[in-house]
Amino acid sequence: MKVAGHVPTRRMCLVAPVHVCSCPPPPQLQDEQITGHWSEVERKAFMELFLQYPKDFRRIALQLPGRTSGDCVAFFYKHQKLDEFANVRRKQQLKKRKVRGGRAARRGNAPKWGRTSQRPQL
Repeated sequence: MKVAGHVPTRRMCLVAPVHVCSCPPPPQLQDEQITGHWSEVERKAFMELFLQYPKDFRRIALQLPGRTSGDCVAFFYKHQKLDEFANVRRKQQLKKRKVRGGRAARRGNAPKWGRTSQRPQL
């Protein structure tokens, strides 16, 4: 009900207003919050396990206490372009070449059965 000449008053807030920022944290802090800090021991263990089980993050996470497969995936994709991963990739490629090289060498040097007998006589 409105009364002529009455000006509505505002209620006073007894609690100080709290400023809530809805903006996201900087990317560096956001990544750190998601994956947590990896100690040097965890990094080395991850590298060794990654050599044994390339991109099998579930199996790697099972052997790293306190880490999930999501943590391992985030760590890998965050650090894959660094020099420490270059050595790991190089070792994996050499390992693949040894395995494939043995089979490929046998396949490439194998005798071609029946080729001479299939030539047309002129």
